[in-house]
Amino acid sequence: MLMLELHINSVELFAGICKVSNLENGNYVPNKTIFKVGEWLQYQCDDGYMTAQRNIVEEAECLLSGWSAVLQCSEIKCSVPPSTGFDKLHPVYSNGQVGKFSCDEGMILRGPAISQCYYYGWDPPLPVCEALAAGRRSKCPPPPQPDNTEDIGQKRDYFNGEKIQMKCKTGFKLHGPTSVLCQNDKWTSPPQCV
Repeated sequence: MLMLELHINSVELFAGICKVSNLENGNYVPNKTIFKVGEWLQYQCDDGYMTAQRNIVEEAECLLSGWSAVLQCSEIKCSVPPSTGFDKLHPVYSNGQVGKFSCDEGMILRGPAISQCYYYGWDPPLPVCEALAAGRRSKCPPPPQPDNTEDIGQKRDYFNGEKIQMKCKTGFKLHGPTSVLCQNDKWTSPPQCV
């Protein structure tokens, strides 16, 4: 009698049966280690991990050739495409991390400035940075001046991509971002000084 044994990611295959000894970063049901051809299992990845098909839960059937799916849970990652014009970004984000996007000088952000990495990708979808038309620079109105902030002064033009640092008057504490950004012809939300 010929017996074939194959070890892949803690999954063993013997003629006519499939074995599962451990599923790293996940679990499966029914809770047994030996499955006959034709039997199914359902496996679920832990938080922050996904299946090879980018799902949280999947089913697999024991076949003569082994499992019908790769029983594996990989850490969820979202990447930022290179050469997108984004300013100072991490190339890869983990599940749940939030990306804050702004564009290099001379470019304008089209889309949301904030997106979150999920198992299915970025939500909302990533914005894009577009080059401003030659000779045209898009600009913002004068910046906000919240109560109890130090005078930031005024200049004639504020262009997309410009950032202004915000400081509180003596005796007040800053709550929120430390700066405002001219983006898409408007300012990002300013902090409060309380």
